Amino acid sequence: MTNIIIAAPRIRELHLGITGKSGLICHNFSEKSRLQMQETQAKAAKGPKIARDPEAEYEGAFYRLEGGGYGFPCAGFKKSAIRAAKMLDGVNMTDARQMFFISADDRDTTGVDCVRIHGTPEMRTDTVRLAKGVADLRYRPEFRDWSCTLKISYDEDLISGSQIVNLFMRAGLQVGVGDWRPEKDGDFGRFLVGEQDVLETGLETVEKEKAAA
Repeated sequence: MTNIIIAAPRIRELHLGITGKSGLICHNFSEKSRLQMQETQAKAAKGPKIARDPEAEYEGAFYRLEGGGYGFPCAGFKKSAIRAAKMLDGVNMTDARQMFFISADDRDTTGVDCVRIHGTPEMRTDTVRLAKGVADLRYRPEFRDWSCTLKISYDEDLISGSQIVNLFMRAGLQVGVGDWRPEKDGDFGRFLVGEQDVLETGLETVEKEKAAA
């Protein structure tokens, strides 16, 4: 039987500073929001039109963290980087999904893992077109000036810290996050990559501690 040697992964955690280049529009379309919309549509179909509550819709679109403050889904930033990877030759999106992970700062009140967003939100009112071409209004929060820190863990044998930085630079320029981002024919949710700090963590650190004991 051939002896196969499998080395322990070299886990690193990259802290990546993110600064918004254009406004971040949030839209937390939670299960609760879906049910409320279904109920409203059902009532509207049976009787007179029901008055909307812009303030309630605005509040419902936030990702409010359990510990206080505002957040945005970790998955949104990861999907942005993976979408940017698709535009590069030789990068497989399926492989890219497994190469790095973004740690949550907290969960929002609906159970979504989020990165903490720093900034002051304001309500925006937009006209949108529904599937059948009917015009409708959306009341959503926008952070005009925003920032966050992404805590990204990765195996250095599969992808380097500099490659991740470059990937997120492309994601911020070409894909974005949130509603009306470049990927969805908008110009919102674009961001710049700033300060970077790589930490050694995980199994490799444990092995070193055992060797030193």
